[in-house]
Amino acid sequence: MGVAFFDGLMGAYRLGWTKQCYSAFKQGVWWSSHTSMVQGFRPCPAFLAMILRNRHMSGDLPKVEVLNPPIQTFSFPGDSSPGKNTEKLSIPMIGAYAMKDGDQFSVALVNRSLDKSYPVSLEIPAKNARSVTLHTISGNPRDTNLEGLNVCLKNSIIDSDALKDGKIEIAELPPGSVYVYKFLSNEGN
Repeated sequence: MGVAFFDGLMGAYRLGWTKQCYSAFKQGVWWSSHTSMVQGFRPCPAFLAMILRNRHMSGDLPKVEVLNPPIQTFSFPGDSSPGKNTEKLSIPMIGAYAMKDGDQFSVALVNRSLDKSYPVSLEIPAKNARSVTLHTISGNPRDTNLEGLNVCLKNSIIDSDALKDGKIEIAELPPGSVYVYKFLSNEGN
């Protein structure tokens, strides 16, 4: 749910929705952000996704393009009237969102597939960076934190030399993942 929530939240921002909130910041069940205190007060994956966005993405939304994304086509029953065809829906499996705030540039990559990883070549409008940090939601995307802390946030410092002439190669964007790369530019605003 964390991946779907993050993707929906960022997609809504791109469409102009500015006031957003979580269903219920409380403990317990039924759309709560955390398990009860007795169950460990563990955050649900969607709440972790909101933390990821709020802590590591801010500023303006520059235009982002995903070139040649892998596509998955889903078939589902359409109109059940005689002679009607099955409906088909084609969805790009990689989504990308970016926010720029001064010399900070954040790019979020979302792998919507729960079964397949994909390589990604990311290009940003800065030749190099003085620091690069990767923030992720770790754990199985099908998991919850109801029975234990199975899904959590992770941060990794990436060698800034990984960004070469504005490009960084991600060998594998795992199934059902959200990766937020935060770049602090050497080039000012």
